[in-house]
Amino acid sequence: MSRTARKTTAAALAGGAAIAVLAAGGGTFALWQADATVDAATITAGSLTLTAEAPTWTVNGASLSTDLDEFRMVPGDTVAFTAPVTVGGEGLNLRAEIGVEIGRDVLPTGPGIGDLLWTSSTVEILKNGKMEGSAPFAEASSLAVEAAPSDTVAVVGRLRFPFDDGVVDNDTQGAVITIGEVKVTATQVDASPDN
Repeated sequence: MSRTARKTTAAALAGGAAIAVLAAGGGTFALWQADATVDAATITAGSLTLTAEAPTWTVNGASLSTDLDEFRMVPGDTVAFTAPVTVGGEGLNLRAEIGVEIGRDVLPTGPGIGDLLWTSSTVEILKNGKMEGSAPFAEASSLAVEAAPSDTVAVVGRLRFPFDDGVVDNDTQGAVITIGEVKVTATQVDASPDN
C-alpha cells in the first residue's frame, strides 16, 4: 500500500473513531429546523332563501279586469295565476332545484267542478321567461328546475274548465272553487359534483 493510501486510511479511521467517541460521550451534531405560521381564517356558511310574490291572474290569456272574487268561470275558460318566486341566498356556487307541491286539497273534492279542474289543470315553472317544465296538477311534484339566485323564476298554474260540446253538466253551475295553497320549494343541489 502506498504511503498516501495509508495516510488516507488512517485519517478515515481516526475521523470515524472521533465520531464514535463524540457519540458515546454525549457530543452533539448539528440539526437545523425552520418554521412558519399560516394565518388563521374565518369561513362563514352561506344561505338559501325563497320568497314568493303575490300572483297575478289572467283569463284566457288576458288580464283579469275584475276582482277575482267577482269573476265567474264558465266551461271553456282557462284561469291562470303567475306567482314570481325569488331564489336568494349567499354562496359562490349556490344552485337550487325549484319544485312545486300541489295537494289534492288545492281544489274541492267530490264530483263536480273540483274533479274537472284537478284532472285538466297544469302547473309550469318558468326560468328567465322560458318554460322549463310543465305537469298536470296531480303530477306537480315531478317538476324540478335548477336555478341560481340570479335567475328569474315564476310558477304558473292554469286551471282549465273543460268545454264538452256534447255533455250537459248543470251540477257545476254556481260551484265555489277554493284554491288552496301551492307550495314552492328550493332545495340546494351540488353545483360542483366533480370536486
